[in-house]
Amino acid sequence: MDRSIEFLRATRTQVDPVSGCINWTSTRSNGYGLIRINGVYVRAHRLFYEAERGPIPTKLTIDHLCRNRACVNVDHLEAVTIGENVLRGISPPAKNAKKTACSVCGGPLKTLKTLTRRCGACDRERAARVRRYKKLTASQPVRLRGGQPKLDSAQINDVFQLRSKISTQEIAIQFNVCRSTIQRVLRLNKPPNASFND
Repeated sequence: MDRSIEFLRATRTQVDPVSGCINWTSTRSNGYGLIRINGVYVRAHRLFYEAERGPIPTKLTIDHLCRNRACVNVDHLEAVTIGENVLRGISPPAKNAKKTACSVCGGPLKTLKTLTRRCGACDRERAARVRRYKKLTASQPVRLRGGQPKLDSAQINDVFQLRSKISTQEIAIQFNVCRSTIQRVLRLNKPPNASFND
């Protein structure tokens, strides 16, 4: 090992007899030991790793197996991918990756094609709530924020008759409403019963 590294180990570190960590006692940032070399700050654990094990491979980072950021003990350091380093930690993504059951209902989590994990029971319940909401709002007139209907039942029936003849934008212009209002009406899939409170 380089003589300068031995000097740094002797003057700027302290051994923890319980954990075996060699803690950096000089300058730190966010828990990591720092050393200034030619005017540039370098993380001490990376310097010690490279001095003993050689250059750190491209696209890899150094993980503290002891979870102690100030440790420069090379036996406690391992070169891993950034993703692996994150999953080994205590960040929210790491905590979520370790979960095996849904935090709402306790059901098992399943991995989807998009590599996201979802609870099947909660997904079914969410879909049922959406269906109930759509069914509940399907028979109600489209209203402004003040509670006044944008379209009455006769106008809604006209929208359904026009949808095969002209575009939703043209229908919206004809009834002086925005296109999203017409799209919401058309999501009903069939003309509503004339049971609106006009």
